[in-house]
Amino acid sequence: MNKTLKTALIGGLLSSAIALGTASAATAPVEVQVQIGNENVKINEQTIQVAKPYLSNNVTLVPLRVITSAFGAEVKWDEKTSSIGLAYEGRNIQLTIGSKNVSVDGESSTLEAAPELSSNTTMVPLRFITQTFGAAVNFDAATSTITIQKGSSEAGEDIQLTDQDADSTHIGDSYYGWSIEYLPEISPWDNEFSTNFVRFDHLKDEFTLYVHVFEEQPEMSAQGLMKEAAEYADGSILSQTYVKNGGYAKVVSKDPDGTVSEIRVYMKGDKEYFVTLNTSTENFNDKQKWASYVSFLDTFSLSFDGGNPAYKDISNVKDGYRSIEASEYGLAFKVPVDWFQSETAFHKLDQYLNEDFDQYFQNQVTSREPGDTPEAWAGRIEKQYKDQYVSQYLKIGALQPIEIDGIKGVARTDLFGNGSSWHEEYEIFLMEGDYKYYFSIGYPEELPAKEKEELRSNIVKSIEIDPSAMSPNLGELYDSWDNTDYEHRVLVNNSKAKYSIKIPEYWMQGSDHDGGDSFSYILDGADFTVFSQLGTTLSRSDLINAMDAAVAKQSQDDPNYRLIGKSSVSLFGSTPATKFELSYKSNGYKILETAYIFEKNGRTYMIGYRVNEANATESTLRRIQETIDSIEFK
Repeated sequence: MNKTLKTALIGGLLSSAIALGTASAATAPVEVQVQIGNENVKINEQTIQVAKPYLSNNVTLVPLRVITSAFGAEVKWDEKTSSIGLAYEGRNIQLTIGSKNVSVDGESSTLEAAPELSSNTTMVPLRFITQTFGAAVNFDAATSTITIQKGSSEAGEDIQLTDQDADSTHIGDSYYGWSIEYLPEISPWDNEFSTNFVRFDHLKDEFTLYVHVFEEQPEMSAQGLMKEAAEYADGSILSQTYVKNGGYAKVVSKDPDGTVSEIRVYMKGDKEYFVTLNTSTENFNDKQKWASYVSFLDTFSLSFDGGNPAYKDISNVKDGYRSIEASEYGLAFKVPVDWFQSETAFHKLDQYLNEDFDQYFQNQVTSREPGDTPEAWAGRIEKQYKDQYVSQYLKIGALQPIEIDGIKGVARTDLFGNGSSWHEEYEIFLMEGDYKYYFSIGYPEELPAKEKEELRSNIVKSIEIDPSAMSPNLGELYDSWDNTDYEHRVLVNNSKAKYSIKIPEYWMQGSDHDGGDSFSYILDGADFTVFSQLGTTLSRSDLINAMDAAVAKQSQDDPNYRLIGKSSVSLFGSTPATKFELSYKSNGYKILETAYIFEKNGRTYMIGYRVNEANATESTLRRIQETIDSIEFK
């Protein structure tokens, strides 16, 4: 286990032990005031100093000590799983460092932001934990101050909304077209990238409400909606009906853990809406409470009155674009509403793509070396492109000055070919203080000029950068892309297959890296694979014959598939091998494939690699050949 992590968690446990020894009884009032970026935290009228709270994915993270000192929660640490258990007044929360998965009283859920280890301090999501413990959470946007209250007169029966929500009577989503009464005692979770799934928690933990919207669904009758509702239910179904005057299917169910759910399924256009309220068996059996919950559900409507200021809109969509905040980096921007979030396989750039994967927006914030400039940075990336692309498939544009929010840099338009078409990418290189900001917008070159300009202009204009808003705990951010050493190799031993091989360290592992029969690696525009243990069922000649048959069939089925050559060669000095060279097209790319079949020490091996013709540079082919030559058999 990482020594730093272990030390930090032990420190957290010691703090918790102290808190448990000094805290008042669990039923005593709890009041906490936390300000983002401020190390002074007020707990029950006493001020303590802790690591500064900060935002991660728009979620406030605080030191674990704040939770244990305020609530006197019992803490357990599992070293094997790096998980933290918190127990308080019958509620049990299981968190894991670096994971968004969370368990509450045995039920799995997903956090908006994972617990983190920052500067030897365990940081945990404040709102989720305190609301699970039954506290009320209020946020003052003007001062970035969060107030937590439980059991005090201020947190009694008359729960108040935050100042910004005080005049709201309804809450909903203008983009997905729904609304529901905004009860003072419910609190919406911070929105994810998309608001098609929304969760509301009751501040006294009486129930949880979920609204889940599925798009592009086939039109369904009452029978179909009834079927959907029943399939969505967990456990025994207590009632099932179709409400004609409401136009929805309704199911009430009870799961083995005693959670009672009312599920309502609506249909409007091509959107399907699942509205689910979960509560305890005790609350369900309380007729007055259950009736109030049903009345609340009855306020759900497949409409949103955008012209009414009393309607609070949780949507982050406007004019066909979705607003995104990367608050830890002080970034904000917009992407088309139908794009989805991902990350690049190499170098882990934050990425947003359309459904066809041919339009995207990428961004990354990394540390800046002293004396570096945007021009020099762009030049280094250009050098990498030339290493990865054959010259006839690469066109690098001239650098042009650009300025975003007072931060100056350079931009250019590049073209990347694949043998049948070109892809255009607009790149931005900015630097400010200790950090570098990279942005790129990609789209097919053949996209109409007006559409390209509109996409590029809308995204660039939406980018907001505020270095002063960056997380105060943000440290050095290593730029793996800018600092890649393409020549450094690592030794990989495969004891089962009885060989070792030296692999370029920047190659990304594909599959079967457990010392088994085969393994593969992925590199820019190519992949590399070694198969072994085939000698147990196939001799070298058997495998060659099987390869011949496969090539013949593929050539017959695909006119673009052809055998360039088949020859006898020597590998590793004097080992006879049969070499196959193939060419075909895949997803618009022209692929060159090479395979060697040979025997060594009584085993049959096949080494193969595929490379896009556009990426078959001298450097790439040299590294692949050097990798093959590095193999040593045992």
